[in-house]
Amino acid sequence: MAHPPVILIDPETWKLLAPEAFDADRSERRPIRRAGLGLAAAMALIALGIWSGLWTPSLTATGEAGGAHEAGSSSAWVEYQVRNERAMAVTIDGAGTIDVPGVEIIRASTIGAVPGLDTGSLHVDFRAVDCAAVGDDDHTFTAERVTVTARTWRGDVPVTIGNVGDMLSSMASEMCSR
Repeated sequence: MAHPPVILIDPETWKLLAPEAFDADRSERRPIRRAGLGLAAAMALIALGIWSGLWTPSLTATGEAGGAHEAGSSSAWVEYQVRNERAMAVTIDGAGTIDVPGVEIIRASTIGAVPGLDTGSLHVDFRAVDCAAVGDDDHTFTAERVTVTARTWRGDVPVTIGNVGDMLSSMASEMCSR
């Protein structure tokens, strides 16, 4: 077998084919560096805004709760200890929803603002509107999430509070069994 012919390129041709410089000169690097730093600063500010709760608050129930209802009444209240997972304070005031059929949240409110990265109290007034859907004393439904309205700089936004346990659904079931 014959080897393919070796193509020789003279140095003058290489000079014509090679780029003038592999690196941008100093005057071209400065605007590129500034644009990169500006982009990095903008991304850091966006991340800080998300983490701080500036855009979306984040609350989690700590598991501590208490509540009461009157015998023969279809309404009751529960108070949860909630942890604000963001740096900005959160105020809750207004109606809410819960993932328990037959239960309606009348009003949910914090007692003052819940400070950033701290705990506070969330008071929830609710009522059983459909006892057939609530279930029996076996506590068929467990409340895992409560969605309430938080007041922020951009208006009222829905906030889902996780880990609320089964106290609210247990009380609703108890109200319906009487």
